[in-house]
Amino acid sequence: NRSSFQSISIRYNSNLKRINAYTFYNLTNLEELRLDRNEIEIIEAHSFVDLPQLLFIVLDSNRIRELFSFTFSDIKSLKEIQLETNEISLIHERSFVNLTNLTRLILMRNSLRSIDANFIQNSPLLTEFLIGGNGFSPLDRFLFSNDDKHLLIAGYNIDDLSELNRLIQESTETVRFIFNQIKVLYIGEMFLSVKFISIYSC
Repeated sequence: NRSSFQSISIRYNSNLKRINAYTFYNLTNLEELRLDRNEIEIIEAHSFVDLPQLLFIVLDSNRIRELFSFTFSDIKSLKEIQLETNEISLIHERSFVNLTNLTRLILMRNSLRSIDANFIQNSPLLTEFLIGGNGFSPLDRFLFSNDDKHLLIAGYNIDDLSELNRLIQESTETVRFIFNQIKVLYIGEMFLSVKFISIYSC
């Protein structure tokens, strides 16, 4: 009975190059899916569907070059996605959609030079977004807001936090700065509504 699996590990398989849509459909008890250290190049949209208990997806050390829209979508239980050490150079808009419990996304050591601001939507619990070891220039700008309360700012060449006044709304509650070059720290009236500020690797 395929619905009884709680963990699946497929690793070190040089013949595994593609994951088709609905490959893991109806694995209703699956909590962990490990597909690292294969030769995966393509993951079709909707490859991970009807996985209501899934917590972790590990896809490290493959040869993935591109993430299509809806590659990861509507997996409400999912907490962590690992995509470290691939060849990802393009992430399409809405690649990660409605992952409402996602807390950790790892994209380290890929070939990214920029990221579409809408690649992830409605993941208000995301606290760790790791993108080191890519080709980001200090002048590249990446900004996204999971909703009107949560703001993540990464890759800005910021001299003074006061420059971001236009981005902070009255409803903003959390602001996270990652991989920036902040030279002047200013926390003034624009942060009055903010309950949590995190400045990491700046």
